[in-house]
Amino acid sequence: MKRLFYQSLVLLVFSCFISSCNEKEEPMNTGSFSQEYVVVTQHGIKNDGSEIGKELNDLIKANYGRTLYFPPGVYRLTEPIILPYDYSKNVNLVFDHNAEITSFKHLEALLKIGFSEMKNTSDMRLFSFVEGGTFNAENADIGIWVNGLKQLVSLRTLNVIKCHGTHIKISVTDDFQGTGSSDTKLDNVTIQGFSSNENNYGIYIDRACCDCKIADCFIYGTKCGIYTASAGHVINNVHILSWIAAGGKNNGSNDNFRGTEGIRIESGGFFTFNEIYFDTTDRDLVIGNVSPSIILDKPISYSYLKGFGSALVYRPSDYKSAFKLKITGGNLDLGNKSDNFKLFDIARTLIPLDTDQNITFSDNNLMNTGKLYPLDHSLLMKIRGVRSDLVTSSPQPFDSEWNSLGAIAPGLSWNHLEVRLSKEDVFRARIRYSAKGEIEIEKETPLPEGYAFGYTVVDQCCILLFKPSAEVSLMPEIIDLDGNGNYLRTPLRDRVYTLKDYTSSTYVTEI
Repeated sequence: MKRLFYQSLVLLVFSCFISSCNEKEEPMNTGSFSQEYVVVTQHGIKNDGSEIGKELNDLIKANYGRTLYFPPGVYRLTEPIILPYDYSKNVNLVFDHNAEITSFKHLEALLKIGFSEMKNTSDMRLFSFVEGGTFNAENADIGIWVNGLKQLVSLRTLNVIKCHGTHIKISVTDDFQGTGSSDTKLDNVTIQGFSSNENNYGIYIDRACCDCKIADCFIYGTKCGIYTASAGHVINNVHILSWIAAGGKNNGSNDNFRGTEGIRIESGGFFTFNEIYFDTTDRDLVIGNVSPSIILDKPISYSYLKGFGSALVYRPSDYKSAFKLKITGGNLDLGNKSDNFKLFDIARTLIPLDTDQNITFSDNNLMNTGKLYPLDHSLLMKIRGVRSDLVTSSPQPFDSEWNSLGAIAPGLSWNHLEVRLSKEDVFRARIRYSAKGEIEIEKETPLPEGYAFGYTVVDQCCILLFKPSAEVSLMPEIIDLDGNGNYLRTPLRDRVYTLKDYTSSTYVTEI
């Protein structure tokens, strides 16, 4: 009897739940709902996959200042949906999450925001939004195109997929007369291209479209996740993933996704990036020949492909103009990266000659650093804000060959170093390696008995070497007595690096 009672109770609760769900969905077809939203299917717009002509844009023109609702179904366009620029005529679009917007015909874009009613009759900049739905841009050059002249456009909780060109583009026309700030907002947007082997973009922000806010987005299957030619953007919690969807171009496992970029910056000005997950992108952050100021907080860099990925920060070595970059709190797993992965693949002298310490790399969690290029900028004391380094984390056996103590990068100042091989064996010297490649060494103490010290030059760095007369167990420590910070430690502290790890040459200049 008790079991029958509980079964009846469960059925009663379930039926009440179904009834309440039906009550919540029912207003979408009632008069009260229509008073709040214009339900497009009640005005002749087909959602059964039939072609839709200019009647949809005519409906928009007849409902300036209102919100259009698109019930579930397929909306197959023959011309782009065009929303007005005039703030007093804002039209908002709400798509059911099961609504698909697509086209059989080749279109410039599926949705163009701010491309009609170009004269603004309001003295207030009022936000407008597009919410929900899936924009299938397989036959469009652009999925959603926002005119940057129209500020405060919000795209939220929607999908843009299968575009061979640009999924979301924010740009201004050639006769630009706005403020230079678009203030476009993207929240909880998913972008999926066919393949990261194609020259396609996730989000493209053109010149004079500053101050965009992008949050909680997932971008995958694109060659470049976010490209920006303007500044002032705040980007939070974005996952950028290289991928291939069904029907996408596949170059083969060893050649897939080469040259992919997470975020590319082609503008000066400031940027704030927080919790960006660079997932199997060849170059995570790419900086053009510009001078931006960048905060990169809590980044993640990882590759699910083995032997893939060349740099966290990339800039062609012939781009020598200064920029500012602070990287903090990151989780950077180099385990599947390419050998000699570079956290900073930029001009060799940019960081060593950075007397103002505009570029810093601190409090980051580095994993599997054995893949790191032994002369990477991130190994500099200066960029990490430290004054001493242990060459090994525990006593290691050093053979009677040339073993590395690290390196000195070219700079403007002398490096006042103390080398502690043991409590008794201490060597102190001043070393200057100029940007012109000139090396000067002034010994302050005699060489420890039983050891030879020397150096060689590799990739514009002066490799510091020592050679014991017999095998010995040591835990060397390097102390920068003046704090100039141009010393680079070895990537791993649980192994011994020798001259062979840096060069095939055997030429060493003894001190």
